[in-house]
Amino acid sequence: MFIINEAPLYDLTEQLLTRLLIEGLDRIGDQKEGEQILKNLNASMLRLMDHANPSHIFCVLFNLLRKFKEY
Repeated sequence: MFIINEAPLYDLTEQLLTRLLIEGLDRIGDQKEGEQILKNLNASMLRLMDHANPSHIFCVLFNLLRKFKEY
């Protein structure tokens, strides 16, 4: 089993969540490429949350909430 520390988990989670928030991502491309990208990002985020240490992922999510609370 691979264990990831909280710092890289924070960076990866932040990147995935910011990509999921791209407005109009699902409308990119003529053959629904944006929808596929959005589905893959969502699935990656779910896998990350499912396989990460629960304590680490909760700390990361709360820290991200604190970081972006003014947005």
